[in-house]
Amino acid sequence: MTDRPPPDPFLDGHSATTTTTTPATTTTHSFGVLDTEGGPPRTPTTTSFADPFPYSDVDTDTLIANGRNFARTQFMSTPRELTTRTSRDSDAKEQKALLGNELAQSKVVRDHAFAASLYHHAASRKDIEAFLKETKVFDSAQERWKLPLSHDKLEESKMYTPLVNLLNAILEHFWKDTAKNLCKALSKAINTSLTNIYHIESVETDHYSRPDISIKAEGSSFQAPHMKTKKLVGYSNMASCIEVKIKNQQQPVEKVLLQLGVYARQIFIQQPNRDFVRLLLVTEQDFRLFHFDRSGVQYTEEIDLHSKATRHIFVRLVLGLCSPHESDLGLDTSIQWEIENERKARGSLAVCDDTGVVNYRLAAIHPIRSSFNIRGQCTTYWTVVDPESNETLLVKDSWRLEGRVPEREYLEEVRNLGLAGVARMVTCENERAETKYFRDLGTKSPLANFHNRISTRTLIDCEGKLILDFTSTMQLVCALYDAIAAHRDLSTRDILHRDVSTYNIALGKSGATLGNRGLLLGLDMAIRGKIKRRAGGDQGTIDDRAYWSIVMLLNADTDRARIIHPIAHDYLDDLEGFVYILGHILYEFDSEGKMVGRNAEIQKWNLQDAATVANSKESFLRRTKLSPQVEKHWPQSCRDLLVNFGDFMKQFSDQKTKLSHMPPNARIRVEALETILGKIDQYYDTVLQYFRKAIQDLLREENTGPLIPQTPAYSIVSSATHTPSASEPAAPQPAHGRRILQNYQSSLKRILEESPEDHPDAKREHYESPPSPTPQPRGRAPVRRSARLKG
Repeated sequence: MTDRPPPDPFLDGHSATTTTTTPATTTTHSFGVLDTEGGPPRTPTTTSFADPFPYSDVDTDTLIANGRNFARTQFMSTPRELTTRTSRDSDAKEQKALLGNELAQSKVVRDHAFAASLYHHAASRKDIEAFLKETKVFDSAQERWKLPLSHDKLEESKMYTPLVNLLNAILEHFWKDTAKNLCKALSKAINTSLTNIYHIESVETDHYSRPDISIKAEGSSFQAPHMKTKKLVGYSNMASCIEVKIKNQQQPVEKVLLQLGVYARQIFIQQPNRDFVRLLLVTEQDFRLFHFDRSGVQYTEEIDLHSKATRHIFVRLVLGLCSPHESDLGLDTSIQWEIENERKARGSLAVCDDTGVVNYRLAAIHPIRSSFNIRGQCTTYWTVVDPESNETLLVKDSWRLEGRVPEREYLEEVRNLGLAGVARMVTCENERAETKYFRDLGTKSPLANFHNRISTRTLIDCEGKLILDFTSTMQLVCALYDAIAAHRDLSTRDILHRDVSTYNIALGKSGATLGNRGLLLGLDMAIRGKIKRRAGGDQGTIDDRAYWSIVMLLNADTDRARIIHPIAHDYLDDLEGFVYILGHILYEFDSEGKMVGRNAEIQKWNLQDAATVANSKESFLRRTKLSPQVEKHWPQSCRDLLVNFGDFMKQFSDQKTKLSHMPPNARIRVEALETILGKIDQYYDTVLQYFRKAIQDLLREENTGPLIPQTPAYSIVSSATHTPSASEPAAPQPAHGRRILQNYQSSLKRILEESPEDHPDAKREHYESPPSPTPQPRGRAPVRRSARLKG
C-alpha cells in the first residue's frame, strides 16, 4: 500500500546522544568523499562459478505455509512480534506469506564457487593462514575454530559467545588499521539474540526481530536505530547479521530463508542506499552465504567451516560483510551523509550527466518514497537542491528488468512533444549497476529463473510534493484532473502507463500552468502499443498492487476462479486505479490533507490474496453511500465524484470478466474488446466531466463559505480539453481580500452560463457518455532546464 511517508522515525524514541549539545561537545564526522577504496560493489567476473539451480523441492505454497507457521510459532532467536500489536499493524501472517511468495524464485549454488569468488582484496590466503597460527580463536592442533563440538544435546545459546569472539578477532586483526585510517570505529559483532531490533513499515508498527549476532557499523550511511535498544544497534546501523543454528535442530533451508529475508528486508528499508545485502547462516560445522538483491535471493550450499580448503572463504566473507568500505557492504556510495551525534544531519547525492558528476545537496535527509520490497523495481525518490539555481528537484532511483524499454526513452519523447501533465526529465543515468554482477554472473549464460535488473537514476524537474501532500480540496481535484488528462495524452499515443499510484502523481509547482497542476511520474513500467501477450506479465513486481484494477487482480489469481483466459492490461485498468487513489485519500485524509486514520479495508489491498482484494474492490465500486468519516471531512462534491467515478468504471470490469470466459481468438470477444477500447476519447471525456463537475461544485461551495477563501482559485479545466475563448478570462491567480472573491465569482458565473449539457447529472442506474467539448490540442509547455545545463 503506498502511503504518505510516516513521520521520520529516527527523530523519536531514541537519544543515544542528544542533538542539542553545545558545539564544544558535538562530534561531527564528515563522510563526504566517495568511498572508492573498497572497489565497486561488484563481485569478480573472472572466477569460475557453478551455475546455480532452482531449489525444485520448494514451491510457492510451501514457502507461504512455512511463513504462516513461522508467524504463529516462536523459535529461539527467531523473528517475533509483540503480543500486543497496534491497530495499525499489518497482518503478520499475510506479511510472511507475501515475503515467501516474493522469494519463491530463490537460487541455490551447488558448490562454494560463488562465495569463494568474493572479497579477495580483503585478505590473501597467506595472510589468513598467518592469522590462524597466532589467534586464540583457532585451535591449530585440532585444525578447527574454537567452537562447541557437535552433539545431540548442544544448545544454540552455547554458540553465541565463542562465535562473537571469533568474529571480533577476525575484524580486529584485519580491519583495525583500515578503520582507523578512515576515521571510523571498527565494526563490532554483538550478541543480539535477546535484543529487540525494531522494524519500520509504511505504517506504525511495534514489530521487531532478534538476529542472533549483529554487526554494528559506523559510517556515512549508518545512524543509530530509531527506537532505543539495549546495545544501540539496529537495522539502520547494521552492516550484516549472522543467524546461528545447530545440527541437532536443523531446519529446512526454506524456513531459514524466510527468517533471513525478514532481516534483509529491514536492512534495505532502513538503509535506503543499499544495493544488496549479504547474511550468513552458521552452525557448529558449516555455514551458508545468503545474497539478497533486487532480483531476489541467491544462496550457497553448506560449506565446511573448519576445513583447510574452505575456512579462508569464511574469513573473507566475514571481512567483506563487516568491511569499513561501504561499497563492500552493497551500499551506493554516490549518496553520502554527514553524521552528527550518531544521526544523519545532512547529505549529498551525485548525478552523472554529459557534463560530468554534479553533487546535489539533499533537501531531505530521508527519501520521500522508499520501497518495502526486496525484489522488483524498488523505486526510491529523493529530493535534492540544484547547486546553481537553488531549485528543488526530484531524483528517482529504480531497478528495471533487463530487456525492458528504459524510462528515459519515454521521457525524452514526452519532453520533445512538450506534453503537459508529465514530469520533465533533466538528465538520466542508465546502467549504474546490474544484479548479475553482484552474483558473479557477468557474461555467463543466463539462468532460467534469474532476471537481471539494472539500476537507473533519473533527475526530474519536480519539487517532490506528491499527491498525498495536497493541502486543499481544490488542489487535489485539479491535480488529479491534470494527471488523468496527461494519462489520456499518453494513451492516445499508444503509451500505456501501467503503474498508476499515489507515488506516481506529483503536485505541480506553485503557480503551475493549466495542465501541470498534477504531474505523472513512473514511466518505467510503461509499454508501447497494444498488448497481445498474456496479461499480468511482471506486474507482480510493481510496488503498488493496492491500485490494480479488478481484472488485473483476477488475472493474477492463480486459481483462475473467475478469469479463465486473461485480459490484457489496457488504459481502462489504469483509469480504475485513479478511482482507488481518490478513494484512498477520501477515506484516510481530510480535505486539508491531514491524515484522520487508517482504513482497514484499504490497508489490506496490498496484503490479501488477489481474489480477495478483487472482491473487496467490487464492493468498493458499488457503494452509493460512503462512511460517516468521509461525509464528515469531505464536501458533497468530492463524495459524488468518488461514487460516480467508481460506478462508471465498474461496468468495464464486469464486461471484461465475462469476456475472459471466451477463448482469446473468439470473434465475439475480439470485437467486443475492440469496441470497448475504441471509445477511448469518449471514456476519458466522461471521467474528466466528473472532475469538471466536482470543481464547479467546489467553487459554489467556496463562494458560499468565508468571505476570503483560504486556497487560491483554480481554472475549471486544463488546456488538455478546453481552450479559453477570447471572452473568457485567464485562470485566476492567488490574490488578497476582495480580489480573490471576485475571481471566484467570475469563475462561478462562467460555469453557470455554460450549457447544462456540458455537466450532466450523474445517474446511478446506467451511464451514457455525455457530450463533451471537442478536445483541443494541449499547448506545448515550456521545457525547464537546470541552470547548469542552460545554453
